[in-house]
Amino acid sequence: MKVFILRHGDSEPMQIGHTDKHRKLTLHGVEQVERIAHWMQQHHHRPDLIISSPYKRTRQTAEIIHRLLEIERPIEYEDCLISGCDPKESQKLIDALEIDSVLLVSHMPLVGELTSLLAPALLSKGFSTATIAKINYSQELAHGTVMAHLSPSEV
Repeated sequence: MKVFILRHGDSEPMQIGHTDKHRKLTLHGVEQVERIAHWMQQHHHRPDLIISSPYKRTRQTAEIIHRLLEIERPIEYEDCLISGCDPKESQKLIDALEIDSVLLVSHMPLVGELTSLLAPALLSKGFSTATIAKINYSQELAHGTVMAHLSPSEV
């Protein structure tokens, strides 16, 4: 299975009276995500399904990818992709899927922790905003190999 793990694009700072889950993408964040979507198009990476954290900035990130890649299945939202969740819960979500490819849209530190859990060789690379990892993942072995790890400035 191809597993794509994407951190949301650049987002607004926290504002008084608002919670973290309501933060939106900035214009720069939208542009970052569009660059990643363009890279995915160029390399024929069209996931069967997008699953996102329900937070506003991850929803917006998922919606941009969904629209630009013209993915038919609706986006799914899972609380196990919220920042601070156990990456093993996200792995269980992946292991239960019966598809060829999935894009997970989440937050730091979960994107880094999940990538390290699925493909332990990538322990030291970080995830700046809108960075994507492509992992060839074996559900049977519960192990994968990182095939790409790119930020918007690298695509």
